[in-house]
Amino acid sequence: MNGGNWVPISKALLSELPKDRAFTRLEAMLSLSVDYDQGKQVTVNGYASLWRWSRGRVDRFLGEIGASIEYPETTGQKQNQRGQIMIQISSRSRADNGQIKIIDSKCLPSVTDRKRTEDGQITDRSQCTTKDPNPNPLKDSSDFALFFEKLWAAYPRKDGKKSAQRHFSATVKNESDKERINLALGSYLDHIEREGVQPRFVKKGETWFNNWQDWIPEEESNAA
Repeated sequence: MNGGNWVPISKALLSELPKDRAFTRLEAMLSLSVDYDQGKQVTVNGYASLWRWSRGRVDRFLGEIGASIEYPETTGQKQNQRGQIMIQISSRSRADNGQIKIIDSKCLPSVTDRKRTEDGQITDRSQCTTKDPNPNPLKDSSDFALFFEKLWAAYPRKDGKKSAQRHFSATVKNESDKERINLALGSYLDHIEREGVQPRFVKKGETWFNNWQDWIPEEESNAA
């Protein structure tokens, strides 16, 4: 993605991770990102052992990059259980303060039409030099439905889900729209936290999804 903040990286690099020293932050990010992409069940203790870090350092790292581990039961009720890696939605402005955030690989378009060369390198099967007449093509409806569920799970007030879903379907048509509403939600969540908005004053879900464009960060609105 030209001009973006990320580049694809091969999972084969996992074999290059250290076996006899502590992981760097970059190595830990790769390890965590691959586990998230594969839907692996994980624990803080497991990462502490794998990365040769303390539990506290693992917890701090997860918080700093916008990730967490969600357990099926509270850890106070059941110990040593495995959990699912969750990625918190935040605005781009928060990432621009110098703190590196984990990227949700499940929301990125998949790379297809590839082959492996004789020397083991992966290359594109064809080199297309023409521009796509529709740079933001519509995606499968199930992909958008899953994306809505992710946004809804992150939204703090669960009022009017069906209405919210209708507003979402009417306004989110392509990958660019998905990125914009993702940024808008992060912007609103930042507003709630920054201003200390009390729960009863948080916008109802259906209201926010009807006017989500109002919360697109200013720099993104100007770019659009």
